Amino acid sequence: MPDREPAARGLLGCAQLPQRGGLSPPIPAIAVRQLAPEEWPLFRDIRLEALRTDPAEFGAEASHELAFDSSTWQQRLRWMYFVFPRYGGDSTDGAGNPPSPSPEKPVGMLGVLPETVLSPTGSPGIGVIASVWTHPAARRRGVMEAALACVLREHNGADCHRYHQWGGRRAEPRPEGGEGAASKVGKFRLEITKGNAKALALYRKLGFEVEAGVHLSCCCDLALCRKA
Repeated sequence: MPDREPAARGLLGCAQLPQRGGLSPPIPAIAVRQLAPEEWPLFRDIRLEALRTDPAEFGAEASHELAFDSSTWQQRLRWMYFVFPRYGGDSTDGAGNPPSPSPEKPVGMLGVLPETVLSPTGSPGIGVIASVWTHPAARRRGVMEAALACVLREHNGADCHRYHQWGGRRAEPRPEGGEGAASKVGKFRLEITKGNAKALALYRKLGFEVEAGVHLSCCCDLALCRKA
């Protein structure tokens, strides 16, 4: 079972990572959390780095998003989770290897939002996973597998809007039935490019299957889904 630190601001969960030989620097564990509005520069920096590093995986350009103001970044924070490395002590290994990623900066990110946010004809019961990215220095360690498992577990069958408030504050439950009733997440959906074999293998491992008949965004050609 993953560790928990309920008092930490915006913390969703923590998880130990399998230690794989030959990988340096080591990352023994991760914490998945949301950012507070004033932390928006962390989101901006990792988002722009992702767009520059892996442009084919995103339907946006760094040159465009570079012009966003602080309020735009803060608004987008609502649906995002960030992966931070965790260390039991000193994050250096004393053997001259590259320094470990800073625990103050995220090494990964992912978003989960109701499909209705993306399209007025979308289903409120579908949670769309988007903007998934791991920093190259943190890859091949199980970082995103652990982070996705944490986020999927917390959203499973939950109110679509339940976790999207900074600081870990959860929305009050809405009345059952009738206008304003909470929409429960019944299915998760995401899109990738067919050539991204590593991503496809990861999502299949987490229970996702190819879904046909889905209108895809301009940069992707394969839809995957998983029941909540």
